[in-house]
Amino acid sequence: MSTADSQLLASASAFSVDVYKPIFRRNKASEKEMLWAGRFVVLAIAIIAVLIASNPNSGTIMGLVENAWGIFGAAFGPVVLMALYSKKTTWLSALLGMIVGSVVMITWYMLGLNKYMYEILPGFVANFIVICLVNIFYSQKDTEIIEQFEQSVKGS
Repeated sequence: MSTADSQLLASASAFSVDVYKPIFRRNKASEKEMLWAGRFVVLAIAIIAVLIASNPNSGTIMGLVENAWGIFGAAFGPVVLMALYSKKTTWLSALLGMIVGSVVMITWYMLGLNKYMYEILPGFVANFIVICLVNIFYSQKDTEIIEQFEQSVKGS
């Protein structure tokens, strides 16, 4: 239970701070608004979890956790690596990579190809390729981010 409630709180906080405030409210959201946005996310995740748990065909908890780790790895793994090792990475390449990696991973699983290979691998590779391709045509232009990247490389 402690892991579940921690994940709910982390998701709510991440959504309200990283998505709701900068994207939907252009950094003009009050603390009260952000609190309600976080509560909405907790409610939405709880409803989705109940729907998944109430489906008798949803499988075992271990299977659900395995799929969750697969989609996290396929969606976020290449983004983290490219953010650490490529100063060309932009929000657009990260977003498109996450979408493609997730779709490939889910498609691989839904087609039953996971019998041959764990679905994280094709999702991870597709995500990585998309990030690299988008970086070629739409590379980082923000000088502040490039300077921070170069300072972190020099510091290590």
